Amino acid sequence: MGQTGAYGWLLQRLSGVVLLVLLVVHFFLMHYMGFEKRTYALVMQRFSNPMWKTFDLLFLTLGLYHGWYGVWGVVGDYIRRDSWRVCCLVAIVTVAAFLYVVGIVTVLSFRA
Repeated sequence: MGQTGAYGWLLQRLSGVVLLVLLVVHFFLMHYMGFEKRTYALVMQRFSNPMWKTFDLLFLTLGLYHGWYGVWGVVGDYIRRDSWRVCCLVAIVTVAAFLYVVGIVTVLSFRA
């Protein structure tokens, strides 16, 4: 499994399954659980619980990995020149890292 990309392929599939579960939980709890209006105060209350921060960080991590690996797979399929592939990889990793840092800072710095 070393250089074949099998680990990445397997993680892509596993992250997709876990993301589906997290998405269903998120969608049900945020859109169907209770009928109160979603307000800033409600979000503050939710983020005061470390479990919800962990949930959102897991959602963020798996979502970004899944998206990054998927885009990288498309780039690998359609871009043949090595120089362009390296440029695309650098761009994709830069954007993913930026979004990850912004997401982590947002979730962890949120205080109730």
